[in-house]
Amino acid sequence: MAVLIVLAALSVLWLIASRQWQRRVILPMTIVIMLCIILTAPLTIELALKAFVLPLPKDAGEPVDAMVILGRGEPFRYQRVNLAVQQWQAGRTSKIFASGRLDAIPILEDLKKQGIPVQRLGGEECSLTTEENGLFTSVILKPQQNQKILLITDAPHMLRSFLVFQRFGYTPIPQVSALSATWSAPKKASVMMREVVGLMSYGLAGRLNPQTAVEMAQSHRSAIKKMMAWNCKV
Repeated sequence: MAVLIVLAALSVLWLIASRQWQRRVILPMTIVIMLCIILTAPLTIELALKAFVLPLPKDAGEPVDAMVILGRGEPFRYQRVNLAVQQWQAGRTSKIFASGRLDAIPILEDLKKQGIPVQRLGGEECSLTTEENGLFTSVILKPQQNQKILLITDAPHMLRSFLVFQRFGYTPIPQVSALSATWSAPKKASVMMREVVGLMSYGLAGRLNPQTAVEMAQSHRSAIKKMMAWNCKV
């Protein structure tokens, strides 16, 4: 309704304004508003969410070495935990790992409440970025020969996460958790736009390129020092 009122007001202004105002002010404003309407339409949002994961390999349902759940804040947590429990019950793996500051411990607590044995759970609670998710997870899991992982995060975040975990030597299998059904289309659009910016910045900085063995060893040495100082492992 608010959008219709704004468009009606612009139509009235168009009728009474000079040609200069029509061309320089009202027409650009109308174009911007129409683009916002299109970009935040539910159908556009659904197509964009599918586009984020379209380039990624499909999950064939095979067993994996471990399941890795990436934290993205409390609004994302419920869907991730439920998806992880479903995959656990399907017998995909015997190990679940949660990664992310302020997220790992709540995720693990929720998994325990769902009946996942505590000895099958692990995580790290220090990573603040997707790159640190991949690096800190690899420091803990890779020495245990956990190379093929089921990677759980939301659709906008999945492509960047997939490439980051590949960078650290994993074979990730995407398992997309849904965004909250209560979210509005503009809120979903905002999450996707932030992720586009994140993906571009990682790509331009070379943070999605595979690491050499030497680079990997250097990254691990630096990460181990941080993780020991911060007591990251949970």
